[in-house]
Amino acid sequence: NVHDISNPYFVSSILVNGLPGGLDIQDKCLFIATGYNGRDSSSTLTSPGYGMGNGMEIYDISEPQSPKWLSTSNIDGRYRNGSYDHWKVKVSGNYAYYSSIYDGIYIYDISKPDSPKRVDHITIRIPNTSKNYHKNTNSNYVFPYDVDAFQQGPVMAYTLADGCLYFADVYTGVYSYKAA
Repeated sequence: NVHDISNPYFVSSILVNGLPGGLDIQDKCLFIATGYNGRDSSSTLTSPGYGMGNGMEIYDISEPQSPKWLSTSNIDGRYRNGSYDHWKVKVSGNYAYYSSIYDGIYIYDISKPDSPKRVDHITIRIPNTSKNYHKNTNSNYVFPYDVDAFQQGPVMAYTLADGCLYFADVYTGVYSYKAA
């Protein structure tokens, strides 16, 4: 609690499934972007939770001392990259935008926070024939796509303005997206 900035105090904590990477709050709901491994896994490639902690968790924080879990939405497949990996979430109106640097942006309808619905998944596909292709090779990396055929461009930043989603990939440029 930081109502009195000179005297902050601990209120509560939340144990999430993955490493928390980004947060946003709207209408007394806390949205948490997570990544890497599931909470109960070890860090070995053969562990069932390895690369399974990627997703978005939503909590009701109307009573901050007792956050209430509402839902978890995980991304497709196992995913883990050991270098420039980060996860973010931004909320605008009835939509949450979860980003995983090498797996793009997932858009969820959150009009019902206890049962969000995925409405889109945006990626930047870079084929192996492109000069911008950079094969990710490491025995600890896990991707839900064929890294020999293509790479998904790393989404490093994104923002929302005037009904559009703008996002940047370090290899190919800046993009804008507007739902039909």
